[in-house]
Amino acid sequence: MSTRKRIQVPESMADVTVGKYIQLVKANDPPKEGMEAVRLGIEILCGLPRPMVQRIAFADIAKIARIMGKLIQPPKMDEYPLVPRFTLGNVEYGFVPDWSELSLGEFVDLEEACKGDVWENLPEILAIMYRPIVTSMGPLYEIAPYKPSPGQRDKMLECPMNVALGAMVFFYNTGKVFGRGTEPSSQGSNPRWAQSGGGIKLFMDWLKGIFSGLKR
Repeated sequence: MSTRKRIQVPESMADVTVGKYIQLVKANDPPKEGMEAVRLGIEILCGLPRPMVQRIAFADIAKIARIMGKLIQPPKMDEYPLVPRFTLGNVEYGFVPDWSELSLGEFVDLEEACKGDVWENLPEILAIMYRPIVTSMGPLYEIAPYKPSPGQRDKMLECPMNVALGAMVFFYNTGKVFGRGTEPSSQGSNPRWAQSGGGIKLFMDWLKGIFSGLKR
């Protein structure tokens, strides 16, 4: 008697972790096409071993492929608003509430991370952007001081991709504003970044790499 395993199919970037997406990007280099791309997406995003994927009925594969269609395409910037706070495990994380108060350590680490591989450094960037909320009152909150650690970086591998992409969009747009020599309309400006043309270029190039998606 055969039994059918229920497959959890992600329907949006909110259902995909940063770690899974990085895994998919790396596995898709060079880019796969047709059913090979579908098989790869199901293996990684649904967490199924290849032998199990190969046993799935073709009709079911087609249904899964339709659901996941958007997820294996390069992300579009206008689809992802900033997510100021989100919960991971039992910890609520908050986006840096005031860009003008970015510390020297945060700025230096952020700029340095932009020099490396886009996908390898995404969790590190997120660990700078989002930190545990220590106090909260309504929409206002305070985040923990910046203390870089491999553990915090690794936690960001479980961050939902919609959160990551929303943060990237925010900083991409903020970088464009700084590049024009004006201040962003929302959160404050950062003189060190505004005066660092090289830093802006590194960050903007890094963000462009993110939004080239799987075709990078």
